[in-house]
Amino acid sequence: MYLQDFQLKAPPFADVPDSVWYVPHATAESAFAALCVALQQSDPVAVLHGQHGVGKTQLLRRLAFELDRSNVLNMISFSSLDSDQLLHAVARGFDVAVEGEGAAALVASIGHFLHDCVAQDQRALLVIDDAHLASDDVLERVALLSNHVSGGVRPLSVVFAGCFDEARPLPAGIAARTRFKAELAPMTREDSDMYIQTRWHIAGAAQPLDIDAAAIDAAHAFSDGVPRRMGWALDSALSVCAAQREGRISAKSMGRALALLRGDTLPEGEIPADAANYPVPPSAAPMATIDPPATVTSISNPPRRLVISNAAGERVEIELKLGEYTIGRAQECDIQLESSHISRQHARLEVTRDAVSLIDLGGINKALVNGDVIDRQAISVGDHIQLGEFALELENV
Repeated sequence: MYLQDFQLKAPPFADVPDSVWYVPHATAESAFAALCVALQQSDPVAVLHGQHGVGKTQLLRRLAFELDRSNVLNMISFSSLDSDQLLHAVARGFDVAVEGEGAAALVASIGHFLHDCVAQDQRALLVIDDAHLASDDVLERVALLSNHVSGGVRPLSVVFAGCFDEARPLPAGIAARTRFKAELAPMTREDSDMYIQTRWHIAGAAQPLDIDAAAIDAAHAFSDGVPRRMGWALDSALSVCAAQREGRISAKSMGRALALLRGDTLPEGEIPADAANYPVPPSAAPMATIDPPATVTSISNPPRRLVISNAAGERVEIELKLGEYTIGRAQECDIQLESSHISRQHARLEVTRDAVSLIDLGGINKALVNGDVIDRQAISVGDHIQLGEFALELENV
């Protein structure tokens, strides 16, 4: 892997749909603005359209990151379901207790949940990703959930995100109900420059990526401005450069990388054979930013520490003091975890001389201890705690 060669903390061009990797290029911001207008005006149905690999899920993760606690989000990524299965997924995602059997019971139970949302001054947002995989009948049946009215308001907005084109057009019933159709178009050539350098910076690079303009031209032409394919080109080029011990992506090294991606035959000796075996970047969230409270007293019986690990196996160890630690993605949290799967105020850790307790703070994302959703739980050495994609463990020092 080239991470060590370029002194990076994470693969800069991995296809990881997490808001931390979102790049605000012009076409993405335009689509995001259109989607936000629809939701701010409580439109019952909105559509996010774009071709495969253009970054729709990434944009939706950014939307989830921006939502405050007055919004209850349910994002369904596997939409190739029949209507009853999808309604069950909607109910599970909103943590709805279904009373009775059959579709009528499902719809009624979801209706009770939406009524409660209005009573609690909340709004429900249902996002169906890869919606083009579902049939017209399924999509239109789900869209009907947005007809629910309570207290004179519609408490649910449904966002259908997918690749809708001539081969798979948007169902007529949904098109007729949609005021804003946000289209996420491919990046322009100018966007590509910003995309590359921004992702490079997010990955922890101290200096801008040294890359020839002609190399960017070639990558943009190969990708047609689609971020996923752009990532393939850059990841392949960095692997080639690492194999060749080159610190700059030249037009020649990019050409070699694109030839590998296309399966073209290179002249013998043009590139080391092992450069073709570039690894697939892992799906890893950046590690936590830790800022423990400064005015707490050390624990004497026994000293403890909290170990936080991400999907790449990176670890952060925190010596625990007596007191309370808030955990979440908000900057004011004592332990900040950067991920769209982490709520702004996700959980609180209470440390006393006798015990350590984990308290879920009631956000959309739940705290798990040994696989179970908890409200408040005393934790011990050996317990497995899950917050989003982060694993937490308590250790005795």
